[in-house]
Amino acid sequence: MNRICSNLLLIISLLSLINLNGCGGGGGGTSSGSAPSIQNMNYTPTGAFLNDGNGTITINGSIDFTDPDGNVSSYYLTVYDSNKNIVSALSGAIPASGITSGTLLISLLVGTTVVDNYSFAVYIKDAQNYSSNILTGTFPVTGPIQVTSNIPDTGADRCYNTTSVMNCPLSEAEPYYGQDYQFSSNPMSYTNNGDGTITDNVTGLMWQMTPDAVNYNWYEATGTYDATDNSTTTDVCGDLTLGGYTDWRLPEKRELLSIVDYGTENPAIDTSYFPDTSTYDYWANTAYSTTDAWNVQFADGAVTTASKTTGKHVQCVRGTTWGGGIFVDNHDGTVTDTVSGLMWQQTAMTVPYDWEAKLNACTNLNLAGHTGWRLPDIKELATTADAGIILQMPTDTALFSSSTTNVNTNNSVWVMMLSPSNPASINGQIIGDCCGGNSKTLYLGYTRCVR
Repeated sequence: MNRICSNLLLIISLLSLINLNGCGGGGGGTSSGSAPSIQNMNYTPTGAFLNDGNGTITINGSIDFTDPDGNVSSYYLTVYDSNKNIVSALSGAIPASGITSGTLLISLLVGTTVVDNYSFAVYIKDAQNYSSNILTGTFPVTGPIQVTSNIPDTGADRCYNTTSVMNCPLSEAEPYYGQDYQFSSNPMSYTNNGDGTITDNVTGLMWQMTPDAVNYNWYEATGTYDATDNSTTTDVCGDLTLGGYTDWRLPEKRELLSIVDYGTENPAIDTSYFPDTSTYDYWANTAYSTTDAWNVQFADGAVTTASKTTGKHVQCVRGTTWGGGIFVDNHDGTVTDTVSGLMWQQTAMTVPYDWEAKLNACTNLNLAGHTGWRLPDIKELATTADAGIILQMPTDTALFSSSTTNVNTNNSVWVMMLSPSNPASINGQIIGDCCGGNSKTLYLGYTRCVR
């Protein structure tokens, strides 16, 4: 039988019996009435990451048993939390009539919403109700490390290796430890105001829920006069009245980026709150030259530039302009952003090369007496685009890696491009599928750790 508790689901199933030795039949080898025994319990993995991948993790194990009477009939397993409270009790039949020794293969599915150090105890009984000895095991269930920051989370909801989804590493010693999903800042949270507006509970911004499907050039989107492209001074957001408000505006690049959900795609946004978001590009108010401006692609979350005369979608926002860091030099090789609360490595590393090595380098960094460094997620990394010389920049055009996997390919990682020699042109471009191949295994230039 299976018992489902409010915070833990555990299912144990007998897969098979191997290495069997039989004697007698019909469940009776001897008449001694001897109790069965169990030994040599092995199971992997020995821990789980909270709601990893599809929400469950499978723990496979084996237990050797002996029973002189050859009538083992059932197993019993009890799971406890760290306070020794019973959270689940399971039992089931063992079809081992006439078997005096063998190995039980079991599979334990763990799905929980509670981080804790769980333990379990298992024993078997025979048909005469004799109980075996008890074997015990443990499996800690860990979850994302909470990060103090005012930056919305990326929405990443699983861990990856260089090509596919994987069970999240449980310790710093394991490969690919330190990626996006293992650290959580401010989970994206919204409120539907019931009047065509959506409030972002993290940034405090209020958004237009359903923008129209018309394409506008940047001059029309911002209300900027242009004799050729906006001679009537159309102001898409400035002319909007919605939810009783008239102070709508075109969002800054960083504001649009704040609502991107990098855990999904097509569109890369929470469609339960923004159901009509196109996979096309949306204008940002932020210009980077006299002819071009920034836009965010909601197919996947890429941030690029385009001619101001190009037609793109518009998503209006209202509220105090959000984001923008204030970076303070700590004079110890670190820089603190007093707005987000994040501390940055001042001088970026040119090695190691591939993504796994970058994750490992940040995890093991000890700088200015500080540990707990990690590779930043793509939203965190984007805040450094305008930091200037206080965050020492490379002398050439460079790509900076994030800890966020591109879910469109799994084998590439989101990166940000910086160019000190031409900062107006490409600083802050966010690319999800660069370099013509598996970007996780390629040299991607620079690594800047955060804590």
